[in-house]
Amino acid sequence: MNDELEQQIKRLAVRGLGWIAFSRLLTQILITAGNLVLVRLLFPAEFGTFAIIQFLVSLVWVFADLGLRQALVQRQEEPETPLLRSVWWTHLGLGVLMAAVLWLVGPLFISYYAGQLEPQAVSWLRWFVVSQILVNMSLVSVGLLERRLAYKKILIGEVSELFVTQVSTIVLAFFGFGVASFVVGAILGKFVALVAFFWLSPWAWGVSWEWKKLRSVLSFGVPIQMSAWLGIINGAVLPLFVGRFPGPGGWSGPEAVGFVTWAGGVAALPRVLAHIIEQMIFPLMSRLQKTPELAGRYFERMLRIVVVVMFAVAAVLFVLAPEVTRLVYTPDWLPALPALRLAIIQTIFIATTSLALSTLLAFGEASFLRNMHALWALLQWVLAVPLVLTLGFWGVNVAGILVSATALYAFVRLRRYFKLALFRIVTMPALVATLTALSVFGVVRLFPIGNIIHLLLVGMFGGAVYSLLIFVFMRRELAREFVFVKGVVRELVTGR
Repeated sequence: MNDELEQQIKRLAVRGLGWIAFSRLLTQILITAGNLVLVRLLFPAEFGTFAIIQFLVSLVWVFADLGLRQALVQRQEEPETPLLRSVWWTHLGLGVLMAAVLWLVGPLFISYYAGQLEPQAVSWLRWFVVSQILVNMSLVSVGLLERRLAYKKILIGEVSELFVTQVSTIVLAFFGFGVASFVVGAILGKFVALVAFFWLSPWAWGVSWEWKKLRSVLSFGVPIQMSAWLGIINGAVLPLFVGRFPGPGGWSGPEAVGFVTWAGGVAALPRVLAHIIEQMIFPLMSRLQKTPELAGRYFERMLRIVVVVMFAVAAVLFVLAPEVTRLVYTPDWLPALPALRLAIIQTIFIATTSLALSTLLAFGEASFLRNMHALWALLQWVLAVPLVLTLGFWGVNVAGILVSATALYAFVRLRRYFKLALFRIVTMPALVATLTALSVFGVVRLFPIGNIIHLLLVGMFGGAVYSLLIFVFMRRELAREFVFVKGVVRELVTGR
């Protein structure tokens, strides 16, 4: 093993993790604060309507992206200017073409919901397309930043975008613009992101396009995009089926979609750290394709950190879900409680397996990822339709858990490249999380929660119990990871 390479990768990993963590902290604060305001200004049906519009656009927009950004990141050679220009003009051309398609078929899409969506939904859909064109125009700059692991600059662009989006949406919602608040907020945010990313990652933009250059990255990008298209089919169950046939319970389609979407957003909280690591693991592992032993060591370390932190948050949130919903998000969202608890369980599967899937992609397994997405799309529809018709809208969450569990096969696939002690990494944190959940449940039964202060105290109690137990049973492993995390903090603060 080349010691110089290992030290270089270590510095890149530490620097990347530090800035991604800082970025995720800021974005989570902005998202949470914004949503806490928006749930008091808008109704579940308005959240659901926007979720449906987002899906309808993504259904067509998947053809406006050929996975070229990921191909630029994964490419071992530094991309040259003619290639970057070819990718940029391809993204823009496909974006304009798909925008024209959506402009024409938008009314047909909206009519599918048989009057459950407001008449203005066609206009909202057409205007939302503008934000997606702006995204396509920034993909080359973002890809170059990811390739260089320049997460400090990515932080600036992403936080700027989110801040403008959230503030604009809240202001417009306050003045009664409803669903249009989301649409205009998205356009303004994406425009700011386009300007910021080009400023942070300038390249020699120009008018040229070469098929030979573009073809060199299509062999990797197209399977990636096929996976994205299959992912759209997978996720289509919620807006296409639940949005039209919400099942028993008396809720409209948009309300049901709003409940499930909200539950997924809240349940994503335990995945914050996993998202941080997931964001950098693909470019990092792409650099380690030729050194699988080193890749395996970094993967195990990252997985262990994710599992230890995620299980703590998931255990406490699962038990306190009714109180969190009632006191933080208002009782209007209590019908989504079953969906929330099921979404928390699914998050555990998604957070862990996403790391494995990103690593496999970095090793060139785009076809495997495509095949897994095909399986998930098939299973999601086969399972979700009868479950929703039987249980109600939260039946889609039950199906989601069953489908996500199949992704565990990715860990088996990873053993082609390096050894992985998955059972040893997961078992103890899972046991400690179960004991913590039982402890918190007992406290809530003895001392019912009546206000937010009480809720925070019980949550802190759960965190303390988990921390104590995890220290008792895993202190040696934690000592090793503490050194790594300490390095992350030092690198973030000092830049050395």
